[in-house]
Amino acid sequence: MFVTALCSLSATFPVWAQPTQEITLAIQAGSGKASTVDVLLTERWLKSHAQLWRFLSEPELTQAELNDLIARAPLDITQLLNTRGYFNSRVQLSQRDGHTDLSVELGPLTTIATVDVRVTDKEGNELPELTQTMRDDWGLKPDSTFTQSAWQRAKDNALIALASNTYYQARVENSQADIDPTTQLAHLHVELTSGPAFIFGPITVVGASRYQATQAIQLAELAGLQTGNAYTAQTLFDAQRRIMDNGNYSAAFVNLSPMLASGLEQPARLSARIEVNEKPLQRLEASIGVSTDSGPRLHLTHTHHRPPLLEWQATHTLDWQRDAKTLSSNWLSPHNEAAWQWTGGLALAQQIDDDITTNTHNWRAGRTQSLNNVQRTYYAQLVQSKERVRNQTPTTTSALSGHWAWSRTRWDNPTDPGNGHALSFDVGTGVTLSQGAKPYLRAHTQWLGLTPFNNPKTGRLATRVALGGVIASEHTAVPSSDLFFTGGDTSVRGYALRSIGRSDGQANNQGLTMPGRLMWLGSLEWQRPTTWGGDVGRVEQTWFVDAGAVSNRLNEQRIYVGTGTGVRFLSPVGPMQLDMAYGHQTREWRLHLFVGIRF
Repeated sequence: MFVTALCSLSATFPVWAQPTQEITLAIQAGSGKASTVDVLLTERWLKSHAQLWRFLSEPELTQAELNDLIARAPLDITQLLNTRGYFNSRVQLSQRDGHTDLSVELGPLTTIATVDVRVTDKEGNELPELTQTMRDDWGLKPDSTFTQSAWQRAKDNALIALASNTYYQARVENSQADIDPTTQLAHLHVELTSGPAFIFGPITVVGASRYQATQAIQLAELAGLQTGNAYTAQTLFDAQRRIMDNGNYSAAFVNLSPMLASGLEQPARLSARIEVNEKPLQRLEASIGVSTDSGPRLHLTHTHHRPPLLEWQATHTLDWQRDAKTLSSNWLSPHNEAAWQWTGGLALAQQIDDDITTNTHNWRAGRTQSLNNVQRTYYAQLVQSKERVRNQTPTTTSALSGHWAWSRTRWDNPTDPGNGHALSFDVGTGVTLSQGAKPYLRAHTQWLGLTPFNNPKTGRLATRVALGGVIASEHTAVPSSDLFFTGGDTSVRGYALRSIGRSDGQANNQGLTMPGRLMWLGSLEWQRPTTWGGDVGRVEQTWFVDAGAVSNRLNEQRIYVGTGTGVRFLSPVGPMQLDMAYGHQTREWRLHLFVGIRF
């Protein structure tokens, strides 16, 4: 509840060093009718920025210096309040018997009346299309509150937007904020000069020794950094990321330099210098961790970036968890001019689900392409699964299938997204090789969307949907690795990993949870940032509801629901989320810890 009537808050701060003096700051809402929250935030902000409080704790502060700080405090506070939009504030100073009183009456906040944003070329001619774009995207709209920090931030954002797309040398030519203290209105004027339009010029590579320099150039060109293409800052970011994702480099930087124009050459050109730090030919990585789903974990990875007699990259991985163990070897060829790469590999896995133990051999070969945030993969797969239920005789199933996979990500920030979406499909058709040759079709899709609210302090809404299905005759022995479970950190929270499946009591398996042919899950999560001093913090509070089901038939589905709350923050290894969820069907609470983006 906000109080709009006149209010007063005060605090006393003794000076511990010599000389000692008691100082009191009292802030009143004044004619601007500032709320209690505004008064509290302004008081805290003044104590952090006013010179008097900044130097009070200095051990070598003399009496003369303290008297000077006190004398200058009214002017200092007035100037600081002006930057917050309180241009008609009154500050009074009184002293008696070693006690100093500073009384502040806040004036009305200044409101933005008009905004005039223009973009001109180097001759001063207005560029109508760019001007309209800048006006549409301008951060300070009429009728909003004027503050110095918001004014500077709006100018910086406008300049960054212009200089990030074609106009590499854009600058702020003129800017002025006309404040009318009598009407408390602000009139804003900004003129940006675009400078010439730039295209990318020649590309060079520095630091290449183990791997060919042409490889880094080709990777950059696949990201759009090609001679003759229009300059954008996003292209530089994409080029650096693509070079880093290749796996041969530990770091990559692209530096630009404007080239001297010859005669009437237009547009201007930017030479690109790619600096790379190469990884060693072989690398062994080891990590240990713990998961709320699967307990302790050991992960070993050996990578050979250029095996003898072969230019392919080889990656061998051991992943050892309490209920899941995997040993794999994957090979990836150099990309061609269209970014396609050959891929192949073998994986041996063991999965334990209660009393069910499944050993799987998976051979895979195909082609993959990653271009402009879209990844396409075509592959053939041979799967053999051996499943043992308690002490019964193992059941062996195998299948040969062909698949098409496609995924796309559109994030505003790839490491900590706040807006955008991700979508993926995997569709395959195959034939069983055991218990009779029978065809089947498998499909899986998932979508994650992040939708911010208009007010950044309100946060965003995260929506997840996943669907999976296998179409086959009732007696087709589809390998269990092609069937579905759900539950756990990344699906339906409130339940253990892979604990949601079909209840196969009717099949004389004594009610064991088995994988099913049909799966769906949905999640709705509100991610609301914490605020401190009116600013949005890096820690977020989350509230969520998850639901999902697995079955062999639609009329046999049992829906599992989990609800809860948690905290989310950006750690050095990526977004980290700690959730406490309640499983409504099991009536139990579970703790979930996850690092990364749930997709």
